[in-house]
Amino acid sequence: MIKVFGKVANDDEAIDAAEVADEVEDMRLEMLDTVAEFNDDLMEKYLEGDVEDLDEKEISEALAQGVSEAKVFPVFVGSALKNIGVKKFLNSVVEFFPAPDSKDYSGINPKTDELVERKVSEPFSGQIFKTMVDPFVGRMSYVRVISGDMKGDATYQLIGADNEGQERLSGLFTMQGKKQIPVDVAHAGDIVVTSKLANAKTGDTLCDKISPIKYERIQYPEPMLAMAVTSEKKGEEDKVFGAIIRQQDEDPTIWLVKNAETKQTILKGVGEVHLDILSDKIQRKFGVKMVLGEPRVAYRETIRKNVEVQGKHKKQSGGHGQYGDVWLKIGPNKEANPEVNNGNVWTESIFGGSVPRQYFPAVEKGTQETLAEGVIAGYPVVNVSVNLFDGSYHAVDSSEAAFKMATSIAIKKGILSADPILLEPIDEITVLTPENYMGDIIGKLNSKRGKILGMDPKGKGMTEVKALIPSSELYKYATDLRSQTQGRASYSLKFSHYDPMPDKLAEKIIEEHKAAQEK
Repeated sequence: MIKVFGKVANDDEAIDAAEVADEVEDMRLEMLDTVAEFNDDLMEKYLEGDVEDLDEKEISEALAQGVSEAKVFPVFVGSALKNIGVKKFLNSVVEFFPAPDSKDYSGINPKTDELVERKVSEPFSGQIFKTMVDPFVGRMSYVRVISGDMKGDATYQLIGADNEGQERLSGLFTMQGKKQIPVDVAHAGDIVVTSKLANAKTGDTLCDKISPIKYERIQYPEPMLAMAVTSEKKGEEDKVFGAIIRQQDEDPTIWLVKNAETKQTILKGVGEVHLDILSDKIQRKFGVKMVLGEPRVAYRETIRKNVEVQGKHKKQSGGHGQYGDVWLKIGPNKEANPEVNNGNVWTESIFGGSVPRQYFPAVEKGTQETLAEGVIAGYPVVNVSVNLFDGSYHAVDSSEAAFKMATSIAIKKGILSADPILLEPIDEITVLTPENYMGDIIGKLNSKRGKILGMDPKGKGMTEVKALIPSSELYKYATDLRSQTQGRASYSLKFSHYDPMPDKLAEKIIEEHKAAQEK
């Protein structure tokens, strides 16, 4: 490997140094220019042109200072899989990085809610920064000891985002690959592992109960890619969902939610690779395979015309028959708000007892159930007003079931003749992106039927773009965004409203529903 900060050199794995000598020298001078900005001795020599007189030790000390002050951020190249560059990386960590116990930390005193400083010599405190789930051992919590000494047979205070209490340790150990090496005591700066903590999660603080402190939680990226998840084999759904929930302890960027409207379970992750790795891990550790697919969109149906329609159910099959007859006025309920409820209203204006009052509940229930099932594409019908104004009955054959069936017939017939349309959910998307990608971002949103609301500079070369976009256009948008911006942009969503869907797109959804019904 070639050391940029020292003389140009090569080892057994390196290419011929002469081929890249000029390029390396340019990079070295650029690095010295940066380091000299915060090191007076280097700055003096650099300005005097004594660059060649700088030895490796001076540069290393300056780099260590820059890393410690968060002014220099080293980038290392290597492969753990092929064992390339690993030793050089570890040696560089020792040489340039500050000692793990060289810094005092600040946190919140949970008793006073005040910001306090915790010195490494003070009572024990540590933070769980990682959780691993083993099918045999259980949950293993990785703890960074920030102050004091951590003992493997002690009880400590647990302070989390939504849980507090006492945690009794069942021992401490360090990890060497998969091998566990027991330790009795861990000191400030050490990283140790403990298992079988009852309530602890990643980001929680463990501390001495006499001197409590709460450290700032780790901020994880919000998962952007949503996929429908189920099991490959029928009947193993609970095993798959249980395995995912266990992996959530290990990876907080995994979200699993049940969509009550579409009857699907939705798995959210940072990206496609993230979910692919999760799938492989679950199959390897728990012996079950999950299947990912496109999530259904929660469309709505509504109407644009007023109609009057009759629904009659009449059946005679020996003994008591079935008879129900209703006349309904069906029309748009323009004052409704489907975001608050479904916007449907049922009323009756019967005169003269053409339909006895005892059957009104059956008509109302039949209306609610039929509208909830959908008519043209299987999605709930919203913003509809239904009025029962006439009908007829039979003294012997009429029943609640017959009137409920007659109502269903009338509703379906009426919706189909009242100029039905599909409504699609519209989300407000906020994309945070580097400014130089803004044009590509806006172009992509426009191609997905998005409507740009505005742009807001956020400083440090970042811009926030807000737009309205149909939910149906967001499938795998996280992948597109990552590809467009080299992974530097992110986005968040919140539901906005429902809008009529373009006819051509609506026809496709309706045809797919009809085809599914015929199977």
